[in-house]
Amino acid sequence: MRRMPGKAEKIKGIPEFAVNDITNNITDRTQAKDASSESESRLRDFVNNTNDWVWEVDDGFRYTYSNQRGFDLTGYTVEELLGKMIFDFISPKERERVREAFFGLAYRKEPFRQMEIAVLRKDRLQMIHECTGMPVLNQKGRLVGYRGINRDITERKRAGQELAASEARYRALVETQLEAVCRWLPDTTLTFVNEGYCRICGRERADLVGRKWIEIVPENQHNLILKYVESSVNQPKATTYEHELIGVDGRIVQLHWNTYPILDERGRPSEFQSVGRDVTEQKKVEQDLRESEQRFRDLAEKAPVGVYLIEDGITRYVNQRFADMHGYTVDELIGRNGVRHLVHPEDWEKVEKHNVERLSVEPGLLAPFNFRGITRTGEIIYIETYNCLTIHQGRPAIIGTGVDVTEQKKTEEKLIKYRDHLEELVRERTLQLNETNEELQRDIARRKEVERTLEINSTSLQEVNVALKVLLKQRESDRKELEEKVYSNVKELTLRYIHMLKETKIDTNQVMLIDILESNLNNIISPFSKRISFFNFTPKEMEVIPLIKEGKTTKQIAQLLNVCMDAVSRHRYHIRKKLSLNKEKTNLRSYLLNLE
Repeated sequence: MRRMPGKAEKIKGIPEFAVNDITNNITDRTQAKDASSESESRLRDFVNNTNDWVWEVDDGFRYTYSNQRGFDLTGYTVEELLGKMIFDFISPKERERVREAFFGLAYRKEPFRQMEIAVLRKDRLQMIHECTGMPVLNQKGRLVGYRGINRDITERKRAGQELAASEARYRALVETQLEAVCRWLPDTTLTFVNEGYCRICGRERADLVGRKWIEIVPENQHNLILKYVESSVNQPKATTYEHELIGVDGRIVQLHWNTYPILDERGRPSEFQSVGRDVTEQKKVEQDLRESEQRFRDLAEKAPVGVYLIEDGITRYVNQRFADMHGYTVDELIGRNGVRHLVHPEDWEKVEKHNVERLSVEPGLLAPFNFRGITRTGEIIYIETYNCLTIHQGRPAIIGTGVDVTEQKKTEEKLIKYRDHLEELVRERTLQLNETNEELQRDIARRKEVERTLEINSTSLQEVNVALKVLLKQRESDRKELEEKVYSNVKELTLRYIHMLKETKIDTNQVMLIDILESNLNNIISPFSKRISFFNFTPKEMEVIPLIKEGKTTKQIAQLLNVCMDAVSRHRYHIRKKLSLNKEKTNLRSYLLNLE
């Protein structure tokens, strides 16, 4: 039984002081051995419970020791690991590289730290280990192996790769964006700009990073910018704003920014990230659109015709003239659902059909349309409208103009009645002329028959022949008298009023009809207008006419008639007027030569 250390007992033949020294020496050794055992126990507990794989290899890199963590990281038991080379567990793609590296280190007796190697587990799953090892030397300085640890960094490596890939994607996204992207400090110093920012500013990245972006903002906007930055620092949140930048060529660029604060651990903005879009052209288009809308509104408000815009059956716009046509105010019509109350019930179906057709055709294609409208008091009005398809705030709409043609419609009805009356008169006169012509034809036939008879009996019927000539002369006189009456009646009773009608306000179609009517009447009386006697010339004018036909000048005629040249000119004027040539460029002599 072991005795507890205490006072040394006396031993025969050995001095007491020697016994005391031996006893103390044994006691010290026992205490050191106990302390060493306790330290080894703590070290063994630490090695077996650490998250790292602790190992030892000999000078051929064969495992001579492995803790339990080696099984967790490789799937091999400690017994399976011992005696195997490190390289047996390395991925084939890296095996030679690792072998050369380890033997090179062993040759130089150098340690290695945090070397990354690809390890194949027993289940063939590849893991990434961070390997650190120290050389073990014997008393003679010869390398007898390495002692080290492996740490599984597979997840950390994968996370790092994913982070690097994410950062690469983010950088590629930022760099390839058309928008300007930048980061800046609270004093507006730029810490990052992408290519889009450089392109918009017309400057190189090196000229921008480290520079305050407020320096390239027009000076008249500095106060507003500083107030915005101060507000963003004091109340950090996502904001949008717009300001101008001065390009390197002096060009002003309008930018729209979305800015996000980057907060530090105290919740204060340490930096801001902004994404900007060049809206210079957009602003110009918006300004042009506003000016165009204002010009349209000014034109529409001052137009003498009604202007309207209908979208989805709702009246979006009318001008004052349109409202006045129907007896309403502008506010009473705008925003109202439908215009049925403005259309005569009998015309509503065709109005609705017309509007549906307008929405299915090409925008801008005008189409005229007439219908009856209703005023606020129930009065019927006639409206002529031109409308087309347009786009209003991204939606199809109908825009058009409307004119109150009620008075014109009434005038047209009167003209139609008068035209019908004139046509009836023409038909009656034509019938009379046809009857006269038939009678003349019969007389001519009878005369020819008589002539044939007279030729046979010419000798015995001389007296009858004389009588017949007298009859024919009378007939010719009657015919000329009838032609003069027809010519005079058409000229004075019909053409005169047609000329008066043409002076009234009538539309193009009516003018065309009246011109046709006038042309037909002139064709009817043209055979009768070839006689000078029909024009009621004065005796003096009858003296002048033969001289004109002979080609005499005004001066020569004045000398022959012993009158002044002004008198001859007045006779010429009256002759042209009676021949209806005063507004024509027809040669008077040529015209007179064609008359009988």
